[in-house]
Amino acid sequence: MLSQLANHSRIVNPTPSDEYVKQRREVVDKLVGDEALSVEILEAFVEFAVFGVPSTRDECHAVATEALIAAIQQSQPSFAADVDANQLDLRLVSAIVIGERLQRDPTAATNAYIASLIISALFLQPLPQEIYVARLVQDLVKVARASLHDTSKGMRERRPWPNKFEITGADVAQVVKSANAAFDGLLEVVTSNSRADREELEILWWVFGGRSVRTGERFESMADGERAVVAAIELSDRMLMPPIPTAQHLLGSLVADEAPLSLATLVEQLRKETLSELVQKKSGVDSVLESHPLLMPLSWLATRLLASDLSPGWQPEFEKKTKLKANVPITLGQWTHQAFAECVVQRLALPLSSDAT
Repeated sequence: MLSQLANHSRIVNPTPSDEYVKQRREVVDKLVGDEALSVEILEAFVEFAVFGVPSTRDECHAVATEALIAAIQQSQPSFAADVDANQLDLRLVSAIVIGERLQRDPTAATNAYIASLIISALFLQPLPQEIYVARLVQDLVKVARASLHDTSKGMRERRPWPNKFEITGADVAQVVKSANAAFDGLLEVVTSNSRADREELEILWWVFGGRSVRTGERFESMADGERAVVAAIELSDRMLMPPIPTAQHLLGSLVADEAPLSLATLVEQLRKETLSELVQKKSGVDSVLESHPLLMPLSWLATRLLASDLSPGWQPEFEKKTKLKANVPITLGQWTHQAFAECVVQRLALPLSSDAT
């Protein structure tokens, strides 16, 4: 992403100066290497990059904008601390920082989580109308997908078994130490390969069975909305994270695109237990649901409905917070893929939440 900074700077100025690009490059380098940036700040950066800096901001947004402005002012002291007047600048830096982090260290747990959050945020949303902003967002999505693909592929590669063991040592202690190291290496290979094999077998049996593990019902006999969300939940539960790129095809074999369905209709077809399962692993994304609901719209809605005991009248608040229309139909397959994307985010966030505690 940093290599394309000059091109992407055109969201701020169609003809950016060399000095401007140099200053922003320094800012990105500082923020990419800043280990003090919390996960919550990175979540805000994702919202800024994908949707822009919101006009109504809470404390999480304020902390993130302060970090951006402070970094910019180190390279450009004259930069004004007026967030509303510099939204495009803040959006540019947020996007490049996120993209550069993903490219430099795609396998880091935090970066895998952030990449999955970008995918979740944009699955149902149209690209920005402004051409330079659209290109920036498109490049960020490409980087996120490539990052998750590389990490996923590395997790599932079958490692070769050692042909022989080198046991060395001049005395008993050294021989024992060498033998233990060789055994640990073999155990690591066996564990890694068996984990990938087990995932593959469980998913294949689940797909070919065509039956919900939780309810015992065949997917084809479920109401459309229930089938879409249950299939997404159960596949995510059986898959190592990040998921394989073909996960969408597996879901498609159970939930075809079929007739369009509005979110309002989909919600009517969901059981309370299904809503609970959709957000059963949401502890790691509480800050997202609180401050950035448009990044995980279905999870936010499920949380809101459960908290209100499924009370009606959620549409106006949902549309305001997520920028999605509750009564606009989209295909059932799209709802399934969105639910799956949000389950992936929750799974990848859990280890980060555990580390924090």
